[in-house]
Amino acid sequence: MEKSTKVYKKGKRLKLKISENLWKYILENYNEFFLEKIKKSFPKFDEWVKGLDDPTIRQVEELSRKLFIPFGYFFLDKLPEEKLPVPFYRKGFKWEGKVSVELKEVLRDIQRKQDFLKDYFEYAGEKPLNFVGSININEYSKKCVNKIRQTLSLPEDWSLKLKNRNEAFNFLREKIEALRICVFTNSVLLFNNRKKLNPEEFKGISLVDKYAPVIFINTNDTLNSRIFTLMHELIHVFLGKGEILGDGEEIEEGADRIEIFCDNVSADLLAPQSLFLKKWKETEENIERLSDEFKVSPMVVIRRARYMSLINSFEYQSFKNDYLQKLKSMKSEKKTERGGGNFYELHYKRLSKNFILTVLSALSANYLSFTDAYNYLGVRGKTFDKFVELAVEGMRSAQVST
Repeated sequence: MEKSTKVYKKGKRLKLKISENLWKYILENYNEFFLEKIKKSFPKFDEWVKGLDDPTIRQVEELSRKLFIPFGYFFLDKLPEEKLPVPFYRKGFKWEGKVSVELKEVLRDIQRKQDFLKDYFEYAGEKPLNFVGSININEYSKKCVNKIRQTLSLPEDWSLKLKNRNEAFNFLREKIEALRICVFTNSVLLFNNRKKLNPEEFKGISLVDKYAPVIFINTNDTLNSRIFTLMHELIHVFLGKGEILGDGEEIEEGADRIEIFCDNVSADLLAPQSLFLKKWKETEENIERLSDEFKVSPMVVIRRARYMSLINSFEYQSFKNDYLQKLKSMKSEKKTERGGGNFYELHYKRLSKNFILTVLSALSANYLSFTDAYNYLGVRGKTFDKFVELAVEGMRSAQVST
């Protein structure tokens, strides 16, 4: 990593000659629509790229924020090679290709939050979580299912008692957060409603730590997929092996063993065999009804049916092809967060309840400054005060209703 010495003074302003490598990276990694918006903010952008002029240090700071590129990178002649902190699986296989700026920034953000959580929990004398890394892929999957269900205090018929998928996701999230796992959700990059997170690139993330495991769910995805992804990432935490979960409604033949294992255990926790067999008869093999009963996608239903030999391979392939075709045109189910509505409620949903409480605890213990707390929660001043008041009130109401 070589540092540039190309800072120079022009008049009263400090300017920076940015390396061709960084300009090349920017042009290759951002789409034309986004770059057009950047050019409106920086009229001399094209001149900077061509080397005809250079930005001031203040302009570089602003450019850094808008492009989500670390400020220090602009001073380097050669960009550091960025490695993902965890494996990236797409359709069950490790992905070594290019990843978006949005995904990189989401990773940086939740890593930063996890670092704070870990440091504070150790400082506060919290014990490591013994369930992290407590199972392995060589164990009998039924044994792992029972262990996870017991740790979560999750009844077999939990999904059958809930009205809809929204309730199922929130119920499961509450159970997971009760284990001191932080579950973050978002459909956009940080607080930028114009930069949507693409579920075709990634659906979820798990970063594992004995003190502070975290899960991130891309809420631009379908509700069916969010529920399955949340369970899938939880199993990665129990395995002690984090990941980024990429696209693909179903993993492909020959996929990595860990992804096969996590999918199988997830399916068993969402649609247990004994209940599935009973409902299969009651619904007269109605896949859509079973999907609604268990709050899973039809793809999970037909996978379970094939696993239990309730359908043959020809029927499975036929159902699968029909469903995947339907999925392409099925836009109505894809309910995403919208930027309007109640800001505080949406902000609260995106942040983990555990994370909010930990930030407030660290603030009251003088471990964090107000500035740090503002930055972690993404609100400041009077907005921070109101957000905290409503968040705490919401948590109390939730406790009373349970």
